[in-house]
Amino acid sequence: MDLDGSWVNQNGSTLRLAVASDGTITGEFRTRKGRAAAGRSYEIVGRRNDGLIAFRIGPPSDP
Repeated sequence: MDLDGSWVNQNGSTLRLAVASDGTITGEFRTRKGRAAAGRSYEIVGRRNDGLIAFRIGPPSDP
């Protein structure tokens, strides 16, 4: 399964992921909902190893 790309959910929030050849996952989640969170970005980092995928979402950056 190819994880590279961008997705938009029903609330307009976006998830962007890129997977390097060594299995490193990087990306960003940008939310559009919530009074305190709208417009904030969250860094995503992780690993892909065959069929296993793990990632974490970091603290928000300033809007």
